[in-house]
Amino acid sequence: MPRGRQAQDQNREEILDISPVSSKGQLVVPSRVRNAFNIKTGDRIAFIKRGDELILRKAQIIVTSKSPV
Repeated sequence: MPRGRQAQDQNREEILDISPVSSKGQLVVPSRVRNAFNIKTGDRIAFIKRGDELILRKAQIIVTSKSPV
């Protein structure tokens, strides 16, 4: 596949599902979305602001250890 076409496919928007926000501000991640992005119990989701858009992304947690001083 030509590079231009591949980049275009990656930027294509697709609504996977719609979920309501509860009165407590909680949001359910639908099973279709959890399966598509391999989201498991205990995983963290990052809420990212891009202009007037909200992007949800599976957070990458990096654990580092501090060396003793």
